[in-house]
Amino acid sequence: PRSAPVDVLLLDTTGELRQFYRHADVIFIGKSLTQHGGQNILEPAAFAKPVVVGPNMENFKSIMADFLAAGAVVQIETLQGLRRAVDDLLANPDKREAMGLSAARVIREQQGALKRTLDAVLPVCTLLPDE
Repeated sequence: PRSAPVDVLLLDTTGELRQFYRHADVIFIGKSLTQHGGQNILEPAAFAKPVVVGPNMENFKSIMADFLAAGAVVQIETLQGLRRAVDDLLANPDKREAMGLSAARVIREQQGALKRTLDAVLPVCTLLPDE
């Protein structure tokens, strides 16, 4: 157990991130600087946290498009860009808060997707002949 504040926390175990998101000031999404397609940005966004990602978010293209359009994520190209983005966000609490709120808003706007899909699909299913 550590009693002193922590400036940087690196985690590499599946399933442990969620418990730390609420305490973070800025969240960087792993596997996004390499050719692995990035990780999901929805969980940190649900905690209204500013999110920084690398250039490789191929696994989450549509989500990324929504977040970029809302100004809810910073996408960087290099390690130097990561440092600049994190430094900027740490130095600007109002910007961090605005980004986090934008991220949470994108999440709220996406809620109900299953219901909308069912509303579109079920009427078509009733038109199919019984077999």
